[in-house]
This record gives sequence, structure tokens and C-alpha cells, in this order.
Amino acid sequence: MRNALVAAFLLSLALVLYKVIAILFIRIYKLSPSAYLDNYAGWTTSGYVTTMRRVGQYLRSHFTGRNFYGERTLLCIWPLMLYLVIRIFQKGRPGKRMLGILSLFGLILAPFALSFALGSPLPARSLVALPLMIAGLGYVASIAASKPLKYLFLIASLIMALHNSFSNTRLFYANHLASQADRDLANRILARINELDVTYAGKTAVPLAIIGARGYSPNEAFIKNETFGASFFEWEGGNPYRILFFIRLMGVECFRVADPKQYQAAFEESKNMKVWPNKSSVLYTGNTVVVKLGEITEAQMAQLRLHAH
Repeated sequence: MRNALVAAFLLSLALVLYKVIAILFIRIYKLSPSAYLDNYAGWTTSGYVTTMRRVGQYLRSHFTGRNFYGERTLLCIWPLMLYLVIRIFQKGRPGKRMLGILSLFGLILAPFALSFALGSPLPARSLVALPLMIAGLGYVASIAASKPLKYLFLIASLIMALHNSFSNTRLFYANHLASQADRDLANRILARINELDVTYAGKTAVPLAIIGARGYSPNEAFIKNETFGASFFEWEGGNPYRILFFIRLMGVECFRVADPKQYQAAFEESKNMKVWPNKSSVLYTGNTVVVKLGEITEAQMAQLRLHAH
């Protein structure tokens, strides 16, 4: 009883600390709270029926192999489960059989425990190794099987492990390509800004207004899946803080995100500008640098409406 109370206290303390740290992180870096807190608190921000339906759809997308690239091998779980359930029922007393079935389902659902606790789907990037777990389940099945099923399960397990490694390599390579493309795009934008008569007043940063968003088209060598292959210039509808943080990582410290009034004025100016990479897509108004990557996004419009009120 005492151990259970200590565990409950530590869990509660950890949740409180997480909440405090998350709020501080969001305020310091001026990020959108909905992206980090509200979306991961389904039980408290949505109705129970809606939350259960959302989690159910999330599980269905996983167990049909449609949640992220390379997850198709997860479909092997169905014949594996059928075989293991049959083997469990062939041995032991009813109590042990029930314990075995519960342990099997607990093992399969364990990767989704946090999703159940939060009441919301987890990012695909947090479960890219899930097919590897199914490969391990195939190995367990091979131990219980007799020849020739033993070799069949071993071969299937090896194929799943190799396919998972190949898929993850492609996903992370897409991230590498996206970061290189972002760096090239940022350098081109900075070069275009340098052609303007921008006034840099000592340590005072120049306001920068990003209008629109810009991503990259997927192809055979460039897989796009959630954050994999995504651009800083397109995430969250062209979040200017993310874009500026990326530019600062390149060592450029002379810009800051334009304030709401400057952004509103930049938006009006952008109506007469052409979209990147046209020459008129970058403009200096005398106090603000305006970069038009595309038409203004819903997320950017929402920020303008929020500050207008």
C-alpha cells in the first residue's frame, strides 16, 4: 500500500512538473500552446465519446498499416496473433490461458499506453520502431512453433526487421534532404534581402514578416510523412517564429519577428507582391522586411485576427 502511494505521488509530481516546464517553454519561445498541450490532453479538452472515437481511429490506422511510411509490415501481426492465441489455448489450465491471452494483448497494446492515458494520438515519429516489435513477436512465435513453421516465422521476422530499418533510413534521409533544402532556401532569401537597402541600426533587430508557407513535393527519393520531410517554412502554416529560429541557427541574428501591427501592414503590402521566387517577393518597407512565400495561410490569418482583438 505504501509503495502504491509513493508511486502515485511521484507520478502526480512528474505530471505537475511536466505541465510547468511545458508552459515555460512555450512562453519563452512564443510557440503555439495548442501544438504542445491541448492536442495531447484529449480526455480534458474533448468529450469522452469524441476522445474514444479518435483513439480508436488512431489504433485502426496503425493496425491496418496506414499510419506512417513503412508500417505495412505491421499487418503480419494478425496471423502471428492467431497462431499465438491457438498455442496458448493448447497448453495450461484455463487461468493460465486467460493470463497468457491478457499478456499477449498487453504486449501488443503497450506502445499505445501513453496515447490511452492522454486520450490523443501520438506523433508517428514516436512509433517508427513499432514494426520491429512485431518482428520480435514473430521471433517469439518461432520459438513456440515446430518445423517448418519455425523457419517461416524466423524468415518473416528477419524480413520485418530489415524492412523497418530500410523504411526508417528513408524517413530520416527525407529529413536530411528537407534540412538541406531549407538551408538553401534561407540562403537565397537572405541573399535577396541583402540586395535591398535595409537599414541595420546597431544591435536593433530588423522586423521580418513571413507571408504564406512553402514546402517540398514528395517523390520516390523524398518521403513526406508528418514531420519527416517537412519544412520549417511550411510547418504550422508558416509559423514565423519557427522560420526565424531556423535562420538564427545559421548564425544570422539581425532579424526579429514583426509585431502584430507590422505584420498587418506587411500583409497589406503583400497583396501587391508576387510569390517567391519572383523578384518582387521580397520587399523592404523602410522598417520591415516582407517575404511572400505564398498566399497568407489560415494559421497566419488566425494570428492576425487574435491580435486585432
